[in-house]
Amino acid sequence: MTRQQSRDIRPDLARKHLAAGFDAYEQAGACFVVTPFLRRDNDHVAVRVDEQSDGRFVITDGGETVGYLRMSAHAVRDNPALQAQLHSIESSFGVRVEDEEILLETDESGFAQALATVARAAQQASHLGATT
Repeated sequence: MTRQQSRDIRPDLARKHLAAGFDAYEQAGACFVVTPFLRRDNDHVAVRVDEQSDGRFVITDGGETVGYLRMSAHAVRDNPALQAQLHSIESSFGVRVEDEEILLETDESGFAQALATVARAAQQASHLGATT
């Protein structure tokens, strides 16, 4: 299933899976979840949730983490050490990094865990700028 075949979900559908400290909202027809996880600059990690036509969900940071690293003057594509650390995060958290987005696909039963996993992976990746 491609991202183009996905449809946005309503925040109320996301909210039923969320624990305390998480908040869902809709913006421009898309569902976003603000998490209690903080990036290195103490801003909250937010993720986007899209529902696929087959009922599965794609949870992504929308490229915000890599963009944050780039704004912190860290070239990601031209930095082998940073690339290796991103691959380590992929392996450690079981997420994928595609087109600079940290993402994970899941069904409804794994929604809450997948959302927290993407947020934690984004949080960890945001700290890479401090270590390279």
